[in-house]
Amino acid sequence: MNSRRAIIAACLLLLSVSAAFAQAPGGNSEAFSPGPVRGPILGYVFDQELGGLRPILGIPGSSVLGGLLDLGVTLASVEVSPGQDYALAVEARSGEILHIDLEAGRALALTPGGAAPRADRILISPTGSSAALYYRDPASVQILAGLPRTASPSRVIDLSGLPRLVTAMAISDDGEALLIGVSEGPSGSLFVISPNSGPRFLGRVGTASAIRFLDHTRDALISDYGNHEIVLLREVSGGAERILLAGARDGIWRPVAVAGAPGSRGIFALHGEGGTIAVVVPEAGTISSLRCDCRPTGLDRLKGDSVFRLTDYSGAPLFLLDGGSDEPRIVFVPPDIGSAPALSNTPIRAPRRRSGP
Repeated sequence: MNSRRAIIAACLLLLSVSAAFAQAPGGNSEAFSPGPVRGPILGYVFDQELGGLRPILGIPGSSVLGGLLDLGVTLASVEVSPGQDYALAVEARSGEILHIDLEAGRALALTPGGAAPRADRILISPTGSSAALYYRDPASVQILAGLPRTASPSRVIDLSGLPRLVTAMAISDDGEALLIGVSEGPSGSLFVISPNSGPRFLGRVGTASAIRFLDHTRDALISDYGNHEIVLLREVSGGAERILLAGARDGIWRPVAVAGAPGSRGIFALHGEGGTIAVVVPEAGTISSLRCDCRPTGLDRLKGDSVFRLTDYSGAPLFLLDGGSDEPRIVFVPPDIGSAPALSNTPIRAPRRRSGP
């Protein structure tokens, strides 16, 4: 109860700040321009129903949602950079690829500069310095360099030689390594591609459900849904050394997302069932777990010391993972400004020592 009252009090303290963010000229609370307003912003979340972005205002544990950014366009899909300073999006009507400057509050079309419209998926590198646009038909990808201030599209890379079902994909910060997981019936494979070379086979997996490069490296984390494993691949453009970080014997079960960031106390893996997040600390050889009273959809990086968004916007509370402290915790963002739902954080369980590699 005391924890709940503290959260309510924190939300009320933030009310004046959030109201400034949420209020647009003319009294419209559904859209605002972020230009003249200053205050802590954890990041942004996509409101799919209204086709826009909402800011998450405050700090982990004391946050509220703001109103829609007034960008003058409706978005069909969007990917926000890990630094929360820009986003890449697909415009709903035209399919144009948009570069959204979140600090200036404006969106510019990239299509005239050579980016093909209607990308099926947008990928942004760990620090936001490069990105990739993926297209299912024809199977291809286009890499963008020069981010965050500009976005210079490279040539289109043909992926028609790979299996059609792509299960996961990631781009390195230097834009020189695109790592792709594909499914081939009961098992999957990993391929690496650079802008100047074709796909190179790296090895077999069960099913690569998620891939995340580490900042400023070509080392990648992989969640293997089929084999119940979290794997680190070192230097994917070279030897691609495979290191098993955790597996089924450590309690890993059908992982669907994986993340790690500077300042974190470990590597985080989201189980596909039960709303459980595994916290893997390779240096200490420990694995612990967090339980979320929610249905997590991913591990989307926000601002701060290893803060990740666990759920998408749906009008319900947003759940966040605050992983930068000695004891990672799950916190929530109330669905409406000034309101605090009757929910509580779930503390991390005591770490358990694991044996083996």
